[in-house]
Amino acid sequence: MNNISVKTCECGCGKVVNPGNRFINGHNRIGSHLTEEHIRAISITNSGNRNPACRPEVAAKISKTLTGRNLPKEVCEKIRKGNAGKKMKPESVQKTVNTKKKIAQERGYWHTKETCQKIGLAFQGRILTEEHKKLIGKGMSKFLGVEENHLERVKQLSERYQQNGYRYKNGYIYLSNLNKKLFYRSSYERDGLLLLNLKSEVVDIEVEKVHIVYESYEGIKHYYTPDWLITLEDGHQILVEVKPQSCFESESWMRVENIQEKIDAAITWCKKRNITYCIWTEDMLYNSSSTTMSLQAIVEATVAYSETSRRYSLNCIEICRKE
Repeated sequence: MNNISVKTCECGCGKVVNPGNRFINGHNRIGSHLTEEHIRAISITNSGNRNPACRPEVAAKISKTLTGRNLPKEVCEKIRKGNAGKKMKPESVQKTVNTKKKIAQERGYWHTKETCQKIGLAFQGRILTEEHKKLIGKGMSKFLGVEENHLERVKQLSERYQQNGYRYKNGYIYLSNLNKKLFYRSSYERDGLLLLNLKSEVVDIEVEKVHIVYESYEGIKHYYTPDWLITLEDGHQILVEVKPQSCFESESWMRVENIQEKIDAAITWCKKRNITYCIWTEDMLYNSSSTTMSLQAIVEATVAYSETSRRYSLNCIEICRKE
C-alpha cells in the first residue's frame, strides 16, 4: 500500500488541510499585519451578497437548520452579540412578533382582549388558593417591575376611571371661564373645580396629568397621581391634591394609603420644578370665605409645607387671623 502524505496547515496549528491548500480557511492571516487598505477590502468582501452568510437563501437555510435546536448558552450569546446593532427590516420584525405570538399561544400565556374577558368571567365567584394568589402576584410584580409597563398601567387606570366612573360621585363638569370640560372623581373635586372657575388668575387646569414615583414604607415602588396641575396667569403652577380631612386624622389609614410617602415625594418633585404643592380638604372647600379670598391666599393657607413647619390642610379664616 502506498504511503499517503498528510499536509498540515502552515500557520502551525497542526490541523490537516485539503490537498493543494496551504492553510485552513482564515489561518493565512494569523500573525500577519494587514494594512488598512487590506482590512477595508476584506470588510467590503464580507459584507452584502458577496458574503455567503448574508445571502437571503443562505440565511434562510441557516435559520431553518437552527430552528428547534437547543443551542448552548455560549452559542446563543454569540448569536445575540452578532445581531446587536443590526437594523431589522419591517417584515422581519413582524415575522418575529408573529413567531413569539405563536409560541406564546402554544404555551398558553398569550391572551387577546376577548380571552381576558372570558378568563375574568370564569374567575368571578371563585375562591383562589394562596398558592394561586402568590403566582398571580409574582407575575404582576414581574410585569410592573418594568418602569414603562408600570407607568402605562397608571395611565390606563386613569383613563378607565374617567370613562367608566369611580366608586364616589363622579362625572364631567364644564368650566365656563376656561371653556373646558373636566373630569372629577368625587363631590369634593367637583366643588373644588367650581371654586377654581371663579378665580380669574387661573388659565388652565389639567386633571391627573402628573405621575410621581415614590416608595412605600415596605420599599415597593409606586406612582402617585395628584388631582390637578393648575397654571396661573404669571406662569406659576400649583399641584393640588383633594382629600377629606379624616384621611390625615387616622394613622392606620395614612399607613395603608401611603399618604405620608406620597406627600414627601410630591414635595420633592415640586421643589425641583418650582411648583407649589397644596392639599385641599372640606375645611377650605366649604369655607364661606373661600369664594371671596384670592387664590394666592388659599394657596398660602393650604400649602403642604413651609419654611418652619408642614401644614397639610388648614382653615383659611384661621390662617388669615393668625397672620
